[in-house]
Amino acid sequence: VMEQQVFAVALLINEGQSNDCNIETNDINAVNHSKRRLKNNFVPQSLLTQCGIEYAFDYHYMRVMRIAVHPQLQQQGIGTYFLKDIANFARLQGADFLASSFGVTKALLSFWLHNEFVLARIGFNKDKASGEQSALVLKALSKKGDAALTDINAEFYRSFDYLLTDEYQHLPAKLVALILHCCPAEYLTSLSARDKANVDGFSQGHRQFSSCVFSLHIWLKQQLVQPTIVADDSLLVLINRIMQKHSISEVCIEYGFTGKKALEHYLQSVIRSRLAI
Repeated sequence: VMEQQVFAVALLINEGQSNDCNIETNDINAVNHSKRRLKNNFVPQSLLTQCGIEYAFDYHYMRVMRIAVHPQLQQQGIGTYFLKDIANFARLQGADFLASSFGVTKALLSFWLHNEFVLARIGFNKDKASGEQSALVLKALSKKGDAALTDINAEFYRSFDYLLTDEYQHLPAKLVALILHCCPAEYLTSLSARDKANVDGFSQGHRQFSSCVFSLHIWLKQQLVQPTIVADDSLLVLINRIMQKHSISEVCIEYGFTGKKALEHYLQSVIRSRLAI
């Protein structure tokens, strides 16, 4: 008899509207008004109360609560293969979405994005267990889910830039780069002729940072969606200074610059090198 071994496991839970669960409108209204929480409905509750997705409870979610591959067999595509099987199983159960929530790091988020999940939310506070802010990701499994997911993901990106200067100000720059790499095209502002002149002028030392930082922001966001940009660490300082509004002293301490002039010279040189590509 061939010996069988378990080398990957997952813990799944059904949430939202499913064949064995019909959630009443009164209960949803109570959740929306912070009067009660529904057991085993983390995803739709989070979408409704944290993201303002008013139709969140109209869908059936299968949430991956835990997924693990044996440490000696990781980095071989097993997790990806397993997730595909889980997605097929969820479809057979009538789920509209496969979902998961986890303490967000670049490595973990890369795994889920690689497997065709998209961001629905990043929490504002660090989780006590993981020490990271939590991410909620979704993958549509039905035509009904497709349209909703486009809306949910767009709502996340609609406010992400704004939140970078406060609630997400201390997200690691590598994580911000990965998140913005997946930004939908409709949330990319086109560079005007004046914006291009501002960016070029700053890179040549002809313009002050504050007088053209908005143009630099637009330019940087365009750079971050380029195919090869996720592995390019040269833009991390720009993310901290331009997008997250870290102070000169904060950036100098974090990256080892001697002062304002050295930092500005670095910003200019990185932009010049990108403009030359």
